[in-house]
Amino acid sequence: MFKARALLYAQRLVASETPHSAYALWHRAYARGMAGLYGAALADLTAAEKLADPARDGGPPPAWVAHIRALCNYNATSMEAAAKRVPADAPFATFLALLDVTGSGSAGEVLEKGKLAFEADPENPYVMDRMTGAGGVYRMGT
Repeated sequence: MFKARALLYAQRLVASETPHSAYALWHRAYARGMAGLYGAALADLTAAEKLADPARDGGPPPAWVAHIRALCNYNATSMEAAAKRVPADAPFATFLALLDVTGSGSAGEVLEKGKLAFEADPENPYVMDRMTGAGGVYRMGT
């Protein structure tokens, strides 16, 4: 439900901008990337690069644009490097790195990325859930 709502609001933003702006496409790419629609998110990021106008879009792309691109390209290494370069980006970048490897089937990778994400944001329930699931801890209701 939350993914659908984010996608709907992002689409509304793109539809309300005339002509389409990079700002709107960046935000739709974010919603699409977080919903797992990586190809569509990358298409929006490519289109936004062509339309980018700092005067109209309120400046350069937000820092999270690079993180969404890395997520859509399955580049957890890039996200980890960004977290080290800019500590303020660490909670989001390491979360995306964990999200990137969650479906890999490798408990070791999930635990490795999860540890970094937990260090950056110890109160993120998704991180705790992924780590306990990968570590083989029994969870009630599963």
